[in-house]
Amino acid sequence: QVWNTHRQTDAFVDGKPWLLRFFDQIRFYPVSHEELTEWRRDFPLGRRSIRVEESEFRLADYRAFLSENDDSIHAFQQGRQAAFDAERAEWERRGEFDRVKALVESDAGGAPEQAIELPEGTELVEAPFGGSVWKVMVEPGQRVEADTDLAVVEAMKMEFPVPAPGAGTIEAVYIDERQAIAPGAAMFAFRRQG
Repeated sequence: QVWNTHRQTDAFVDGKPWLLRFFDQIRFYPVSHEELTEWRRDFPLGRRSIRVEESEFRLADYRAFLSENDDSIHAFQQGRQAAFDAERAEWERRGEFDRVKALVESDAGGAPEQAIELPEGTELVEAPFGGSVWKVMVEPGQRVEADTDLAVVEAMKMEFPVPAPGAGTIEAVYIDERQAIAPGAAMFAFRRQG
């Protein structure tokens, strides 16, 4: 399990619910069904620990590894794609895509997004992409410098800071931590200095 929003353990630290970091390399090994079930139960609770080894990433070594294992990598990729294509065909046969399309169409007629009132003389800071608000780092009335991080958005298990568009004051905050946001969603009302 690489995601744990429930608690901090020796693997999930610094308030971050994701396990993997940049350049992590993962080793897989076979286990029994019972062993896998126990790991899935115990690991998020901190009752089992994974082995983490520090090493140095060298691009030349990585390219050599890819070259040495090219045949098996290619065979694996072909097998994976064939399995995916077969599964997708089965979803289509069972009408899964029609069911999802019907759900999307029914949601399109739902309640519109709540309108916001932008204070006069301010500009809107919008979400640069969809994700989840991980941290809100400012509050109404707070003065900030250019490029100050106003919030952190989590997307695809990575943190992305949302910087201030200049020096000025935060007039309103339209988001909450742990809130899902869509691209272009209103985040802050910002009044430029001067």
